[in-house]
Amino acid sequence: MTGIAMTASKPTTGPLYGYLTNIQHFSVHDGDGIRTTFFFAGCPLACRWCANPETASLKKAILFYPDKCQACQACRAVCPYPGGLDLSRAQDRARCQGCGLCATACPTGARRPTISAYTVDDLVQAVLPYQSFFTASGGGVTYSGGECTGQAAFLDRLSQRFYDLAISQAMETCGYFDFDRLWPTLARLDLVFFDLKHMDPARHRQLTGLDNRLIQDNFKRLAARHPRVIVRIPLLQGVNDDPDHIRRLAQFVAQYAQDPAIDLLPYHALGRDKAQALGQDQPLYQAPDPSHIQTLKAVIRQAGCDPVTDA
Repeated sequence: MTGIAMTASKPTTGPLYGYLTNIQHFSVHDGDGIRTTFFFAGCPLACRWCANPETASLKKAILFYPDKCQACQACRAVCPYPGGLDLSRAQDRARCQGCGLCATACPTGARRPTISAYTVDDLVQAVLPYQSFFTASGGGVTYSGGECTGQAAFLDRLSQRFYDLAISQAMETCGYFDFDRLWPTLARLDLVFFDLKHMDPARHRQLTGLDNRLIQDNFKRLAARHPRVIVRIPLLQGVNDDPDHIRRLAQFVAQYAQDPAIDLLPYHALGRDKAQALGQDQPLYQAPDPSHIQTLKAVIRQAGCDPVTDA
Protein backbone atom coordinates (compact mmCIF):
# COMPACT_ATOMS: atom_id res chain seq x y z
CA MET A 1 0.00 0.00 0.00
CA THR A 2 1.03 3.61 -0.51
CA GLY A 3 1.38 6.20 2.24
CA ILE A 4 3.22 5.92 5.53
CA ALA A 5 0.44 4.63 7.77
CA MET A 6 -2.44 2.23 7.26
CA THR A 7 -5.77 3.90 7.89
CA ALA A 8 -9.05 2.05 7.78
CA SER A 9 -11.71 3.04 5.27
CA LYS A 10 -14.69 4.74 6.83
CA PRO A 11 -18.24 4.42 5.52
CA THR A 12 -19.50 7.63 3.98
CA THR A 13 -23.04 8.81 3.34
CA GLY A 14 -24.48 11.45 1.06
CA PRO A 15 -22.88 13.33 -1.81
CA LEU A 16 -19.79 15.41 -1.14
CA TYR A 17 -18.39 17.66 -3.83
CA GLY A 18 -14.93 18.92 -4.50
CA TYR A 19 -14.43 22.13 -6.45
CA LEU A 20 -11.61 22.06 -8.97
CA THR A 21 -10.36 24.35 -11.70
CA ASN A 22 -8.51 21.74 -13.77
CA ILE A 23 -7.52 18.09 -14.07
CA GLN A 24 -4.17 17.73 -15.79
CA HIS A 25 -3.14 14.30 -17.05
CA PHE A 26 0.42 13.30 -18.00
CA SER A 27 1.99 15.81 -15.64
CA VAL A 28 5.72 15.21 -15.05
CA HIS A 29 6.64 18.09 -12.73
CA ASP A 30 4.37 17.40 -9.75
CA GLY A 31 6.02 14.33 -8.28
CA ASP A 32 7.55 11.05 -9.38
CA GLY A 33 6.75 9.58 -12.78
CA ILE A 34 3.68 10.36 -14.87
CA ARG A 35 0.88 11.88 -12.81
CA THR A 36 -2.60 13.30 -12.86
CA THR A 37 -2.73 16.64 -11.05
CA PHE A 38 -5.93 17.95 -9.49
CA PHE A 39 -6.08 21.73 -9.14
CA PHE A 40 -8.37 22.58 -6.23
CA ALA A 41 -10.15 25.91 -5.96
CA GLY A 42 -9.66 28.19 -2.99
CA CYS A 43 -6.55 29.39 -1.15
CA PRO A 44 -6.06 31.20 2.18
CA LEU A 45 -3.06 33.12 0.83
CA ALA A 46 -3.10 35.90 -1.73
CA CYS A 47 0.38 35.71 -3.21
CA ARG A 48 1.07 38.65 -5.48
CA TRP A 49 2.75 36.44 -8.09
CA CYS A 50 0.21 33.57 -8.08
CA ALA A 51 0.67 31.32 -11.12
CA ASN A 52 -2.91 30.07 -10.89
CA PRO A 53 -5.07 33.08 -9.95
CA GLU A 54 -8.19 31.26 -11.16
CA THR A 55 -7.77 28.92 -8.17
CA ALA A 56 -7.65 31.68 -5.56
CA SER A 57 -11.34 31.73 -4.74
CA LEU A 58 -14.20 29.25 -4.37
CA LYS A 59 -16.46 31.80 -6.04
CA LYS A 60 -17.25 30.88 -9.62
CA ALA A 61 -15.93 33.27 -12.26
CA ILE A 62 -15.39 33.38 -16.00
CA LEU A 63 -12.04 33.71 -17.72
CA PHE A 64 -12.47 35.98 -20.74
CA TYR A 65 -9.95 36.10 -23.61
CA PRO A 66 -10.90 39.01 -25.93
CA ASP A 67 -8.44 37.93 -28.64
CA LYS A 68 -10.48 34.73 -29.14
CA CYS A 69 -13.84 36.50 -29.26
CA GLN A 70 -15.55 36.67 -32.68
CA ALA A 71 -18.40 38.89 -31.48
CA CYS A 72 -20.93 36.23 -32.53
CA GLN A 73 -23.27 37.25 -29.65
CA ALA A 74 -23.89 33.62 -28.61
CA CYS A 75 -22.95 34.55 -25.05
CA ARG A 76 -25.46 37.39 -24.92
CA ALA A 77 -28.25 35.10 -26.06
CA VAL A 78 -27.86 32.85 -22.99
CA CYS A 79 -26.71 35.33 -20.33
CA PRO A 80 -29.23 35.75 -17.48
CA TYR A 81 -28.68 39.51 -17.60
CA PRO A 82 -30.63 41.39 -20.29
CA GLY A 83 -28.27 42.31 -23.10
CA GLY A 84 -25.51 40.12 -21.66
CA LEU A 85 -22.34 41.08 -19.84
CA ASP A 86 -19.16 42.50 -21.35
CA LEU A 87 -16.49 40.96 -19.12
CA SER A 88 -13.89 43.43 -20.34
CA ARG A 89 -15.82 46.12 -18.43
CA ALA A 90 -15.24 46.28 -14.66
CA GLN A 91 -18.89 47.09 -13.89
CA ASP A 92 -20.15 44.11 -15.88
CA ARG A 93 -17.49 41.84 -14.40
CA ALA A 94 -18.69 42.79 -10.91
CA ARG A 95 -22.23 41.68 -11.79
CA CYS A 96 -21.21 38.31 -13.23
CA GLN A 97 -22.12 35.32 -11.05
CA GLY A 98 -20.00 32.85 -13.01
CA CYS A 99 -22.92 30.63 -14.00
CA GLY A 100 -20.98 29.43 -17.05
CA LEU A 101 -23.82 29.59 -19.59
CA CYS A 102 -21.84 31.98 -21.77
CA ALA A 103 -18.80 29.71 -21.69
CA THR A 104 -20.91 26.72 -22.79
CA ALA A 105 -22.34 28.72 -25.68
CA CYS A 106 -19.04 30.26 -26.81
CA PRO A 107 -17.79 28.49 -29.97
CA THR A 108 -14.21 29.77 -29.77
CA GLY A 109 -13.24 29.23 -26.12
CA ALA A 110 -13.11 32.96 -25.44
CA ARG A 111 -14.96 32.34 -22.16
CA ARG A 112 -14.14 29.57 -19.70
CA PRO A 113 -15.54 28.86 -16.23
CA THR A 114 -13.01 28.68 -13.42
CA ILE A 115 -14.61 26.00 -11.25
CA SER A 116 -16.36 22.66 -11.75
CA ALA A 117 -17.85 20.38 -9.10
CA TYR A 118 -16.84 16.72 -8.82
CA THR A 119 -17.66 13.77 -6.61
CA VAL A 120 -14.96 11.39 -5.39
CA ASP A 121 -16.27 8.81 -7.88
CA ASP A 122 -15.92 11.35 -10.70
CA LEU A 123 -12.24 11.86 -9.97
CA VAL A 124 -11.49 8.19 -9.44
CA GLN A 125 -13.08 7.37 -12.80
CA ALA A 126 -11.09 10.18 -14.42
CA VAL A 127 -7.85 8.60 -13.17
CA LEU A 128 -8.38 4.86 -13.64
CA PRO A 129 -7.64 4.88 -17.43
CA TYR A 130 -4.16 6.18 -16.60
CA GLN A 131 -3.31 3.68 -13.88
CA SER A 132 -1.04 1.64 -16.18
CA PHE A 133 1.04 4.76 -16.84
CA PHE A 134 1.38 5.30 -13.09
CA THR A 135 2.53 1.73 -12.59
CA ALA A 136 5.08 1.83 -15.41
CA SER A 137 6.57 5.20 -14.42
CA GLY A 138 6.22 5.17 -10.64
CA GLY A 139 3.67 7.97 -10.89
CA GLY A 140 0.29 8.66 -9.36
CA VAL A 141 -1.94 11.58 -8.45
CA THR A 142 -1.02 14.99 -7.07
CA TYR A 143 -3.30 17.38 -5.19
CA SER A 144 -2.55 21.00 -6.04
CA GLY A 145 -4.36 24.29 -6.44
CA GLY A 146 -5.08 26.77 -5.09
CA GLU A 147 -4.78 25.04 -1.76
CA CYS A 148 -6.19 21.53 -1.68
CA THR A 149 -6.24 21.37 2.13
CA GLY A 150 -8.94 24.03 2.15
CA GLN A 151 -11.41 21.30 1.12
CA ALA A 152 -10.33 18.97 3.89
CA ALA A 153 -13.38 16.69 4.09
CA PHE A 154 -13.45 16.01 0.37
CA LEU A 155 -9.69 15.53 0.25
CA ASP A 156 -9.89 13.02 3.10
CA ARG A 157 -12.42 10.88 1.24
CA LEU A 158 -10.56 11.17 -2.06
CA SER A 159 -7.18 10.28 -0.58
CA GLN A 160 -8.70 7.28 1.18
CA ARG A 161 -10.07 5.98 -2.12
CA PHE A 162 -6.75 6.30 -3.90
CA TYR A 163 -5.00 4.80 -0.88
CA ASP A 164 -7.28 1.77 -1.07
CA LEU A 165 -6.49 1.51 -4.80
CA ALA A 166 -2.74 1.57 -4.04
CA ILE A 167 -2.25 4.65 -6.23
CA SER A 168 0.67 6.82 -5.11
CA GLN A 169 -0.33 10.26 -3.88
CA ALA A 170 1.47 13.58 -3.56
CA MET A 171 0.41 17.03 -2.42
CA GLU A 172 1.47 20.60 -3.10
CA THR A 173 0.56 22.85 -0.16
CA CYS A 174 1.15 26.37 1.09
CA GLY A 175 1.22 24.89 4.60
CA TYR A 176 -1.64 26.96 6.01
CA PHE A 177 -4.00 24.33 7.44
CA ASP A 178 -5.26 22.62 10.60
CA PHE A 179 -2.60 19.95 11.10
CA ASP A 180 -4.60 17.66 13.38
CA ARG A 181 -7.52 17.61 10.97
CA LEU A 182 -5.25 17.01 7.95
CA TRP A 183 -2.94 14.40 9.45
CA PRO A 184 -5.01 11.33 8.38
CA THR A 185 -4.80 12.60 4.78
CA LEU A 186 -1.13 13.56 5.04
CA ALA A 187 -0.30 10.08 6.38
CA ARG A 188 -1.60 8.51 3.16
CA LEU A 189 0.75 10.54 0.97
CA ASP A 190 4.07 9.38 -0.41
CA LEU A 191 5.37 12.90 -1.03
CA VAL A 192 4.54 16.41 0.16
CA PHE A 193 5.74 19.58 -1.58
CA PHE A 194 5.67 22.28 1.08
CA ASP A 195 5.99 25.96 0.13
CA LEU A 196 8.15 28.26 2.22
CA LYS A 197 7.93 31.66 0.60
CA HIS A 198 9.64 33.89 3.14
CA MET A 199 11.04 33.41 6.64
CA ASP A 200 10.10 36.82 8.05
CA PRO A 201 6.49 36.89 9.36
CA ALA A 202 5.91 40.57 8.55
CA ARG A 203 7.34 40.28 5.04
CA HIS A 204 5.35 37.09 4.50
CA ARG A 205 2.16 38.91 5.45
CA GLN A 206 3.02 41.75 3.09
CA LEU A 207 3.56 39.34 0.19
CA THR A 208 0.75 36.84 0.82
CA GLY A 209 -1.78 38.44 3.16
CA LEU A 210 -0.96 36.18 6.13
CA ASP A 211 2.07 35.70 8.36
CA ASN A 212 3.96 32.42 8.37
CA ARG A 213 3.81 31.25 11.98
CA LEU A 214 1.20 28.56 11.39
CA ILE A 215 3.01 27.50 8.20
CA GLN A 216 6.34 27.09 9.96
CA ASP A 217 4.74 25.22 12.85
CA ASN A 218 3.00 22.87 10.43
CA PHE A 219 6.28 22.24 8.63
CA LYS A 220 7.98 21.27 11.88
CA ARG A 221 5.17 18.87 12.79
CA LEU A 222 4.94 17.36 9.33
CA ALA A 223 8.70 16.98 8.89
CA ALA A 224 8.93 15.14 12.21
CA ARG A 225 6.36 12.55 11.12
CA HIS A 226 6.66 12.26 7.35
CA PRO A 227 9.86 10.98 5.70
CA ARG A 228 9.52 12.72 2.37
CA VAL A 229 8.84 16.45 2.42
CA ILE A 230 10.36 18.65 -0.28
CA VAL A 231 10.36 22.39 0.34
CA ARG A 232 9.57 24.57 -2.65
CA ILE A 233 10.59 28.21 -2.83
CA PRO A 234 9.01 30.41 -5.51
CA LEU A 235 12.08 32.52 -6.24
CA LEU A 236 11.59 36.22 -7.03
CA GLN A 237 14.39 38.64 -7.73
CA GLY A 238 14.74 41.22 -4.97
CA VAL A 239 11.94 39.64 -2.93
CA ASN A 240 13.25 36.44 -1.37
CA ASP A 241 16.45 35.58 -3.27
CA ASP A 242 18.96 37.17 -0.93
CA PRO A 243 21.65 34.57 -0.05
CA ASP A 244 21.37 35.35 3.67
CA HIS A 245 17.63 34.77 3.54
CA ILE A 246 18.02 31.51 1.61
CA ARG A 247 20.67 30.38 4.10
CA ARG A 248 18.33 31.07 7.00
CA LEU A 249 15.51 29.20 5.27
CA ALA A 250 17.72 26.24 4.39
CA GLN A 251 19.02 26.01 7.96
CA PHE A 252 15.42 25.89 9.15
CA VAL A 253 14.64 23.05 6.74
CA ALA A 254 17.81 21.15 7.66
CA GLN A 255 16.99 21.42 11.34
CA TYR A 256 13.59 19.74 11.05
CA ALA A 257 13.37 17.64 7.88
CA GLN A 258 14.32 13.97 7.92
CA ASP A 259 15.77 14.16 4.40
CA PRO A 260 16.13 17.91 3.80
CA ALA A 261 15.54 18.96 0.20
CA ILE A 262 14.72 22.32 -1.38
CA ASP A 263 13.38 22.92 -4.88
CA LEU A 264 13.96 26.44 -6.22
CA LEU A 265 11.17 27.55 -8.56
CA PRO A 266 12.21 30.66 -10.52
CA TYR A 267 9.35 33.11 -11.05
CA HIS A 268 7.44 33.00 -14.32
CA ALA A 269 4.74 35.37 -15.54
CA LEU A 270 2.24 32.78 -16.81
CA GLY A 271 -0.28 33.77 -14.15
CA ARG A 272 -0.54 37.32 -15.44
CA ASP A 273 -2.50 36.33 -18.56
CA LYS A 274 -5.02 34.41 -16.45
CA ALA A 275 -5.27 37.31 -14.00
CA GLN A 276 -6.01 39.62 -16.91
CA ALA A 277 -8.66 37.17 -18.16
CA LEU A 278 -10.28 37.51 -14.73
CA GLY A 279 -10.21 41.30 -14.91
CA GLN A 280 -7.39 41.55 -12.38
CA ASP A 281 -4.00 43.23 -12.35
CA GLN A 282 -0.94 41.29 -11.25
CA PRO A 283 2.46 42.92 -10.67
CA LEU A 284 5.34 41.77 -12.85
CA TYR A 285 8.33 40.31 -11.02
CA GLN A 286 11.60 38.95 -12.35
CA ALA A 287 13.35 35.62 -11.89
CA PRO A 288 16.93 35.69 -10.58
CA ASP A 289 19.71 35.21 -13.12
CA PRO A 290 20.76 31.58 -13.65
CA SER A 291 24.17 32.33 -12.18
CA HIS A 292 22.56 33.69 -9.02
CA ILE A 293 20.40 30.58 -8.74
CA GLN A 294 23.57 28.47 -8.84
CA THR A 295 24.92 30.60 -6.00
CA LEU A 296 21.78 29.94 -4.00
CA LYS A 297 22.06 26.21 -4.62
CA ALA A 298 25.57 26.32 -3.15
CA VAL A 299 24.17 28.12 -0.11
CA ILE A 300 21.53 25.41 0.26
CA ARG A 301 24.14 22.67 0.10
CA GLN A 302 26.28 24.39 2.72
CA ALA A 303 23.26 24.49 5.01
CA GLY A 304 22.84 20.72 4.73
CA CYS A 305 20.01 20.50 2.19
CA ASP A 306 19.77 18.88 -1.22
CA PRO A 307 18.99 21.55 -3.87
CA VAL A 308 16.75 19.47 -6.11
CA THR A 309 15.87 20.94 -9.49
CA ASP A 310 12.87 18.75 -10.27
CA ALA A 311 10.61 16.31 -8.45
